[in-house]
Amino acid sequence: MKYVKKFKNALAGIYHALRCDKGFQFDLWFGLFTISPLVYFCFPLSILETSFLTLSYTIILITELQNSAFETALDRLHPDQNYMIGHSKDMASSSVLLAGFFYGLVVLSIILTRII
Repeated sequence: MKYVKKFKNALAGIYHALRCDKGFQFDLWFGLFTISPLVYFCFPLSILETSFLTLSYTIILITELQNSAFETALDRLHPDQNYMIGHSKDMASSSVLLAGFFYGLVVLSIILTRII
């Protein structure tokens, strides 16, 4: 029963992010508008390509959720401006950027294999 409650809390967190978190919403739409044309123009994708595309996009969503949770908690705990908290938030957001670079590399490699 304890795990069911944890699962419900996790789903509530995703639901909240879908409703309220602009960064998560952007990442969902960004994925839709980049994966759809990629699949359309590069169909069929191999199992390896599909796996890497799914993995890289999922990493973006995971890091965005973690970044949003981290920033929200820091803003609540320390509402005043502080350069150390600013650096912490910058580092958290850089994880989303790195995940985006990985996603871009996967997309680029799929496109280049079709061109070359």
